[in-house]
Amino acid sequence: DGGLRLRGRYAITAAREFVPLDPLSQASTGEGLLIEATRAPGLFVVDEVPAGYLKVKSGLGESAPGTLVFLPLTRSAETIGVLELALFKPCPPEVREFLTSAREMLVVSLQAARSRAALREALERTQRQAERLVAQEEELRANNQELHSQHEELRVANAELEKQRLALSQQNVELEEAR
Repeated sequence: DGGLRLRGRYAITAAREFVPLDPLSQASTGEGLLIEATRAPGLFVVDEVPAGYLKVKSGLGESAPGTLVFLPLTRSAETIGVLELALFKPCPPEVREFLTSAREMLVVSLQAARSRAALREALERTQRQAERLVAQEEELRANNQELHSQHEELRVANAELEKQRLALSQQNVELEEAR
């Protein structure tokens, strides 16, 4: 839907749930980095986090991070998501290398999870449709039985009326002969 949704957070109290990714719109505080990260070809690191940008909280306290790390999760020019990490210390080269090497695996895992969710939704939708069809089939069966009963009643009534018509016709003939 043209944006990224927050799917998880840890030690962050307030965060926007949806960030539209319209490159023509003005980005508000914090969104600029996210948009810039989605455009980056690889790992995007901000070593000097602006004051008041973000606070990380725990049960013992809170502090502002010193470094932000954004890993755009893209495959075939499609942005699947962005992994954003807040670190208290600078991001060492081995962490950068690890994140870069894990990128493809994260993208594949996210795509697989999306596919499973879509498949589960399709299965649930199909099951609901099947339940509706079974209910409709039962309703049609009941209607069909009712129509069959009505048809049988009409046939019996017609046969009775035919007998009465024949009896009246016979009486008319007898009356005609008696005159």
